[in-house]
This record gives sequence, C-alpha cells and structure tokens, in this order.
Amino acid sequence: MKLQHIIGADLSKKSIDLVCHLLNTHIQIENSIAGFKDLLQWLRRQKVNLSEVMIVMEHTGLYSYCFEKFLHQHQIAFCQVNALAIKRSMGLVRGKTDKIDAARIAAYGYEKKDKLAIDVPASDALKRLQMLHSTRERLVKQGPQ
Repeated sequence: MKLQHIIGADLSKKSIDLVCHLLNTHIQIENSIAGFKDLLQWLRRQKVNLSEVMIVMEHTGLYSYCFEKFLHQHQIAFCQVNALAIKRSMGLVRGKTDKIDAARIAAYGYEKKDKLAIDVPASDALKRLQMLHSTRERLVKQGPQ
C-alpha cells in the first residue's frame, strides 16, 4: 500500500477535526454518519485517492467506535496511537485547540508512517466484549447511585 496522505484526527464526543498533513487542509465534521459522509466529500474535493490515505488518531474508546466502523466499511486505512507517545514526540508545545491537535497528530503520523500498523477489524464478539468492558469501567467510576 502506498501511503500518500496522512490525516490526523482529533476526536471528541460531538465532533472530529481532521488535518491532511501534506495538503495542510482542515475540516471539522460531526462525530456521526452524516459527518463521516462529509469526510468522504472533503477527500474527493481534495482529489485524494482513498487507497492512499491513512487516518491517524488517538485511542478514544467509545468516541471512535462508529468512526472506526465507517472507515473499515469504506476501506480507509487508519491506526490508533497512544496519546502519550504523540505528546512526548512533540516536546514542549504551546497552544491547544482541536485543529492544532489534529495537525500535531498528522505530523506525528507522517513522521512515523513507516512504523504505524493499520488497524484490522476485530471480530464482532471481541468488539462486544470491548464495549461491555468500557461500559463497566465507566459505571465503576461513577460509583453507586
């Protein structure tokens, strides 16, 4: 696979900021199916071939579940990286916005592109276990009601 474009993604509950490293372009989409479709349109407008794209994002658990599923369905390569690894690679930095974070993730992905492993879809049983585990962790943190 020839990776031409590394796109950094900063995910939150409601939105996803994406920055294409080489083109230095940015888009903010909703963290929803409608937003994911906007991503596809944005990539087409940028004349980016989907087979040459890798989206790099931090592990975010539940926030990224639907996005990952969409990317797998559309055969768009992505990988999840440890937030601490990205932070350490940048050293001391100033300024923090979702757009800046997405650009930093894209720069990290571009720098490490030869070492990043593309995520493969987990089995349905494993996905279910992961979701149940995440839900349990959240409920334990909340404590008794």
